[in-house]
Amino acid sequence: MSNLDIQPAYVPPGYKLRSRVEGQAAGGFAGALEQVTSIYTVGSTVDDWSLGLHLHVSASSDATLVGIAGRAGVPVQLASTARGTYYDGMWNVGQGREQADVPGASLYWDTTAAHSLVVDSDDGRRIAVSAGKAQISADELVRIADSLPL
Repeated sequence: MSNLDIQPAYVPPGYKLRSRVEGQAAGGFAGALEQVTSIYTVGSTVDDWSLGLHLHVSASSDATLVGIAGRAGVPVQLASTARGTYYDGMWNVGQGREQADVPGASLYWDTTAAHSLVVDSDDGRRIAVSAGKAQISADELVRIADSLPL
């Protein structure tokens, strides 16, 4: 999985690589067998881990990032020729605005906690940079994506 083991040249100050998971256990892309997730945090609290910086890389260009299935994102211009799409939230279980019903659950589009930038690289990889909104801004997600070796 060497072409999946990429790291950004830039992460926000204080963030350190804390964990790296390979294969389906990485959990970033639904059902993708070839994927790597790297988790960067400032500290070690539950919020640091769940709302930290997550870098998901898949070998599959059609892999779906968990939490955004069926949602249209906003195109983002990146410094490279890669294509970027920004998602201002993620699907969460429960009641809220912008409901979606799936078998066994009701989901709503939650824009309060996390957001993501999905990047389709020219070589066919799909990369997602996800983080807590309060911790990392959308502009910072773009800066991180622009620092990836694509």
